[in-house]
Amino acid sequence: MGMDEEILNLKNQMADLQQKLKLLEERKGSVRESVYNKVKSDYEERLQEVEKQLKEKASVIQEEIKKIDEEIREISLQKESLEEQFEEIDLRHAIGEYTDETYESMTAELKERIKELEDRLNQLNEDRKTFVELIGESPESVEEAVEEQTEEAKSDEFEITLEEVEKKEEETVETPEEILPEVPEEEKIAEEIFTGEEPSAETAEEVVTGEESVQPEVEDDWLAGLEKELGVSEESTEEGLFIECPKCGFKNKPDAWYCENCGAELSHE
Repeated sequence: MGMDEEILNLKNQMADLQQKLKLLEERKGSVRESVYNKVKSDYEERLQEVEKQLKEKASVIQEEIKKIDEEIREISLQKESLEEQFEEIDLRHAIGEYTDETYESMTAELKERIKELEDRLNQLNEDRKTFVELIGESPESVEEAVEEQTEEAKSDEFEITLEEVEKKEEETVETPEEILPEVPEEEKIAEEIFTGEEPSAETAEEVVTGEESVQPEVEDDWLAGLEKELGVSEESTEEGLFIECPKCGFKNKPDAWYCENCGAELSHE
């Protein structure tokens, strides 16, 4: 038998004994007082024993109270949501959006569901009251104990998280040597010159190579491009097929009439 079943069984026994004591009280004047007191004492002793067993299970009962409190919160939220829906439908009906027939059909199920939740809340509150009375504590003290346990759990979780974060930060922090910026090779050479040291051949070569790598590529001469477009070969130029400008000496194409460099008139004689 599980703990929940044991508690339920003890509760049923307690309810049964309380009912018998109530019936016994109704027959008090119908029997001898000695008989009445004997039977009453018997049932009171039984009731005290049941209550004692229940109180021994106080920690389990407190867990039951916590479960009840959680269910009460959930049901209360559901009930509030349904009541809000009902109010909206009621308002729309009041301003003429819904007919009476539509309003009744829309709210019938809501009313039934809200009633079910209200009944469940009443039952939970009764159960909670019974559990609280069994362990001899006020509802307020039980709630405070539950909140304290929750806060302690959150605090432990926070401490663990903080330790993990601090450990992670220690692992990821780099030493000053690791985060120093790399000195460009040009600055290294300048420092060597300033101190009177000859820059190493390797360093100088790296700098030159670096400068060459960043120099923009020089586009082909516009004239060469034009020649290529017109189909003028390099062989014909090398063979001397050009007209030299008498003024500036620029070598022009054979069919040119004016110098492409200075604009002077060319002779074709």
